[in-house]
Amino acid sequence: MHILDYKNKCMNLPIDLTKVDEIMVTILTGDEVVDILYLDGTSDHYDSSEERYTSYFDGSYIPYSIRRGIDYYNDWLKREDSYDGMVIVEALRRLDEREY
Repeated sequence: MHILDYKNKCMNLPIDLTKVDEIMVTILTGDEVVDILYLDGTSDHYDSSEERYTSYFDGSYIPYSIRRGIDYYNDWLKREDSYDGMVIVEALRRLDEREY
């Protein structure tokens, strides 16, 4: 798994998806900030930037959640830009809503 900063620089994360309950992504000034909740109740917080001076909230989304029945994980991994994730997840969510 990886996250992107505003320059689309990739930061790899050592995550075992089989242990993950939910992945929550927030975009702050173009940088992905990820909170991961694990099945055992623990959590991790990852920020793709070490040099953000101001945090502007650009949006948030959930690409993966067992408890909510959300699984856009493989599509989310294909993003090339930190903002792509919001577009991908929203488009897939809308398609899922049309199927019901």
